[in-house]
Amino acid sequence: ILDKPLLERKQTGRRLLSVSREALERITNLAMTYQMTGDKRFARRAEAEILNVCAFRDWNPSHFLDVAEMTLALAIGYDWLFEELDPTIRKSVRDAIVNKSLRLPFETKHNRWVRSTNNWGEVCHGGLVAGALATMDEEPDLAARTIHNALQNVTRSMAAFAPGGSFPEGPSYWSYGTTYNVVLIAALESAFETDFGLSKAPGFEVTGRYLPLVTGPSGLTFNYADGGSGRKAEPAIFWLSRRYGKPGWAIADRELLKNDHTSGGRFFPLTLFWMADENPGTESNLPLHWQSGGSVPISIHRNSWDPKKSVFVGFKGGPPTANHGQM
Repeated sequence: ILDKPLLERKQTGRRLLSVSREALERITNLAMTYQMTGDKRFARRAEAEILNVCAFRDWNPSHFLDVAEMTLALAIGYDWLFEELDPTIRKSVRDAIVNKSLRLPFETKHNRWVRSTNNWGEVCHGGLVAGALATMDEEPDLAARTIHNALQNVTRSMAAFAPGGSFPEGPSYWSYGTTYNVVLIAALESAFETDFGLSKAPGFEVTGRYLPLVTGPSGLTFNYADGGSGRKAEPAIFWLSRRYGKPGWAIADRELLKNDHTSGGRFFPLTLFWMADENPGTESNLPLHWQSGGSVPISIHRNSWDPKKSVFVGFKGGPPTANHGQM
């Protein structure tokens, strides 16, 4: 990252999402590397990345996922590098988070996502709550409104996990939405020592088994919805495994990290907080046969959890009009 040019505000079609995601990946990795090494080159480069995106005219609020991911990037950078940032830079970051993100749902038309029932609700509320917590000391009223807005509405998206922890939008969007859902809960607990009951949403406590269940012996997922079939380690799996005392859920993800240390992408540094210390062993205790229930029910069957011996088949029901559904 140190040798790359700074990011440009360059949209792809109607999206700035790739830029926001790259900003998040750069800032999280630079800030964490600085914390681990004390090497100020990483702090200074992270500061440059932060100031660069703060100077963008906006973060493309017409596609609000772009705003949410950029907000998380700055919230993490502001928090992890706080002591390294000059007071004038801190103010620039706070002003950007407030004016280019937190105020928009309350003062502009860019709020259609607030009551979303798909992954948008998880991503946008998760990103904005992180921004609210970062700026809460200086903007307590706006932070409170943002957090209250999330608590009142993110459960509409979390309803998708019921009853068995599956996800109507398939494995790729499970990864996207659930990661931000975990970020939201972890951030609330870090700040307030409570998640206000979000982790008790029906199906959420067992959704950590979903990705291992829908991954076949080939290592590819049963991609019954609009997403790819590739599988990388998921930081959210480590949080869910640790939170609910199910180390077997994370067996495959630990192996994926061993084989590809870049597997976690822009959320990779979060594994350092979320991965449990104990070795989960090799026995997953997951069922050979599983039915999810829900609005887009799936049924998974295999004869063994040994990938060298396993035969795997998945079935999908439900309507093709579901979010990211496929005929």
